[in-house]
Amino acid sequence: MLARFEAELKPRLSTEGEPNYILIAIGSNDSAWNNELKHYWVPVEKYTSNLIQIIKLAQKYSDKIILISPEPIDQAKVDPIPWASTLSYKTDLVKQFAAAMKIVAQQEKLTFVDLFNDLPPEYIKTLDDGVHPNATGHRLIFNLVQHVLK
Repeated sequence: MLARFEAELKPRLSTEGEPNYILIAIGSNDSAWNNELKHYWVPVEKYTSNLIQIIKLAQKYSDKIILISPEPIDQAKVDPIPWASTLSYKTDLVKQFAAAMKIVAQQEKLTFVDLFNDLPPEYIKTLDDGVHPNATGHRLIFNLVQHVLK
C-alpha cells in the first residue's frame, strides 16, 4: 500500500475546488496470521510505521484525513482463511491493529472511526466469507463514517 499510495491517490483527488477527504482504512490484511511461520503478515510495529508514512504522504494533498480502523471479522469462517489456508484472521489480532491505528490517530491529531469497537454486534452476520461485508454491512459502516464527513 505504501509503495503505491500516491499513484493511487492523485487520480482520485478533486480538481474542482471541493475539499479532498482522504480516508485511510488499512490493517485487516496486515493482521493476517501465518499459521506455518507463526507471525503476522505484517508486524504491528511495521504496520504503525507504514501508517505514519502514509499519513505524511496524504498530508501533502489534504488536511482532511480520516483513519478508519479494521472492522471485526468472523473468526470461525477465516481461521484458517479458505482461500489462503496457510493464513488466518483472528479477532484478537485484528483488534491489536485497530488499537494501533487509534494510537496513531491520537498522536497525529486525526479523526478516527473505530469500526472494530463501534459496529453493532449484528455486523458479523453480514460477513458471508468472514471478512467482507455484504450490502447491509456496508450500510452499517457508512452509518458510522458519514458523521465525520459533515
